[in-house]
Amino acid sequence: MRRIFYLAACCTLCWTACKRDSNPPGACAPARLAGAADTFSYPVRTDSPAWPWGSRTDQYRLTAVPQSRLDAMSTAGMIETWLDHPMLAYALLNASLWEDGFGTVADSSNVFQTLKTRSDAAALLLERYAQMEPGCAQNDTGDPWLDHVLPFAYLEITLSQPAFLDQLTAAEKIRLIELALKWYGEKDRRPGSFGGIGPVCTAALMGRLMLRDEYEPYLRLYYLPDNNYEHKILMERIPLQGYTVTAAVTAETARQYLKDKR
Repeated sequence: MRRIFYLAACCTLCWTACKRDSNPPGACAPARLAGAADTFSYPVRTDSPAWPWGSRTDQYRLTAVPQSRLDAMSTAGMIETWLDHPMLAYALLNASLWEDGFGTVADSSNVFQTLKTRSDAAALLLERYAQMEPGCAQNDTGDPWLDHVLPFAYLEITLSQPAFLDQLTAAEKIRLIELALKWYGEKDRRPGSFGGIGPVCTAALMGRLMLRDEYEPYLRLYYLPDNNYEHKILMERIPLQGYTVTAAVTAETARQYLKDKR
């Protein structure tokens, strides 16, 4: 079973590397930050014969951005470069707990580590999140995972990291919860595109923000013995399967957060 899953992930990675088409004329446009003209184009992708499938060390080496280029890059360009990282699909598709898979790439990526030091990163990530549209295919492959699930997951898990949540102002936190609730509802109405993991990933983002903001109603959910196991797994690890009820409770608490914080 693990071998089948690995092969499926490899096929998905090749699709990810090959897709470059836009939505048809008149359709919605994929999200992209203005001012991101200085993005880095990875020289080797997963569809290349030079991609070192057998060596994670070589994969990290080939996807590192030259430091001089990184230092001169705009924050918008850095965000788009990070979201286009060739290894993100591999990491998430091979992890039943998505935070674990994300962390294996983020910890070794000089793009992500530099992005965490940019003071305008959270505001631009929020701007990018506002551009996302669940009904708009971010990639036109015909595969829901590549077109909808993974593009949202890359951005939501990135934005949910403490380094970025702590940069947000009170008004930006409210805006983030507003957007997340909107996307949560729209994902929930599109199970053919997002399955169960789409809304769960959005709920994890909302829960992490409420935890960092020390919002008491959510702290009670998180720390009470009867609830803490499922909420801790959802917040800390982002499981690939299940936890839809826990996600719904988190979303309901986020609605109360808006009422209290506005």
